[in-house]
Amino acid sequence: MALRADGERGNSIIHNKLHSALVMEDDADWDIHLKSQLSVFAQGAQYITGTQSETRPFSPYGDDWDLLWLGHCSSQIKPGDQRRFIVENDETVPEPKHRVNFGNEVPDMVAEGFDNTTRVIYEASYGLCTYAYALSHRGARKMLRGQGTMKTFLPIDLGISHMCREDPSFKCISVFPQLIDSHKPTGSEAKDSDIAISDHREGEVRGKGFTFNIAYSTRLNLDRLLRGEMVDSTWSQWPDKPPLEGPATTRTLNRQA
Repeated sequence: MALRADGERGNSIIHNKLHSALVMEDDADWDIHLKSQLSVFAQGAQYITGTQSETRPFSPYGDDWDLLWLGHCSSQIKPGDQRRFIVENDETVPEPKHRVNFGNEVPDMVAEGFDNTTRVIYEASYGLCTYAYALSHRGARKMLRGQGTMKTFLPIDLGISHMCREDPSFKCISVFPQLIDSHKPTGSEAKDSDIAISDHREGEVRGKGFTFNIAYSTRLNLDRLLRGEMVDSTWSQWPDKPPLEGPATTRTLNRQA
């Protein structure tokens, strides 16, 4: 999908006077704990946008953002920006061996000094894949303006990346590991993507569905959710992962301070 084609969403936000909107791909999947994850992400977004503790923003994510990149397959922290909102001891963070991203274009958690149960929220300058992103009213206007001045057509994720990187007024906030990703269902693997055509998948059939980077998949646990069952480790895609002790904790970090 080209950035110009995606302008219809921006137009809809502006025409309907929406403060913001969440855009998701039809194969997107998320953790069953997404509500609490977004509550913590909102704290991180407020920190990154510089929301003062004594103020009450209109949006729970703060009022100084254009795009929240919640679902991606690659992301980079804005060069030179040392602000981080850190979520530690997070049961929903996949172990490195279960993380699937495009190349190495993701935050180096070891270099950052974080362990394998940590999630980090930051201002982003780059990303790939648009499994899910939120666009503010202000961001929609800037995106439409960017479309009007862009000389070449770009896929939507590359177009957004260009704006996050090249437009200093376009503020993108992201998270790693990501909160929303792509589900691969049971059945023919040839249906996985409309753009990544691979001949060797034509005759391949997947016996069990899975979702990249999401521990407690909503799609894989939908029947359990409908039955009202109690959540336990068997709901996880990786039930053998040792349980964490204690609750998740958060803190801010600014190495420039």
